[in-house]
Amino acid sequence: MPLEVAFTGEHCFIEHKPYLLGICGPTCSGKTIISKKLLKIFKEKKPYLFSIDMYYKSLSEGLNPEDYNFDSPKAIDFPLLFKNLKLLIMEKTFFEPVYDFKTHKRISYKKIKKEPKLIIIEGIFLFCFKKLREILNYKVYLEATEEDILKRRIKRDQALRGSSPEFVKKQMEKFVFEGNKKYVEKYKTYSDLILPSNLSINEKLKLILNFVKISK
Repeated sequence: MPLEVAFTGEHCFIEHKPYLLGICGPTCSGKTIISKKLLKIFKEKKPYLFSIDMYYKSLSEGLNPEDYNFDSPKAIDFPLLFKNLKLLIMEKTFFEPVYDFKTHKRISYKKIKKEPKLIIIEGIFLFCFKKLREILNYKVYLEATEEDILKRRIKRDQALRGSSPEFVKKQMEKFVFEGNKKYVEKYKTYSDLILPSNLSINEKLKLILNFVKISK
């Protein structure tokens, strides 16, 4: 079936498309942790984790990262993201970008050819993109307090992205919290399941498994 037939308008009409599970929520709300645990739980379904983070646009030369808004959907290369997701759903080869968060640039591509029965799509803007939102089988939203976001973001970005606490705090104050309200929290009403921040990882997983109907 050609792509233009399989994806008519906003919807996906592939007869045997994989189950599409969306995991959304603010930065550092636990999306990746939950997603990776679900990969193990549903390993028999040959699951694939499709991360929106890999589709950030490269920062243009001369732009200061401190002055760039990474917390707007405009920072995402959506045409490439949606193109690759369609190819993944149709079990076609695609080239997934590799994004370096230290340099804020796309540094390479990985050749991917999978036949997943389950695709977990995660990212802060997931429900903001209508085309993505409307093809998901089930949508989970992870809540997080601003205090927890700041604490976790400083710890993560120092360890994994080489960012200073000062840089993280400036980003949070200038872009992150505002972007969270405009492009993340605003769209949680589209969720099928909203998980409060005070639940443990295991409690969140149990609730997801209670509602997400994917046979193992």
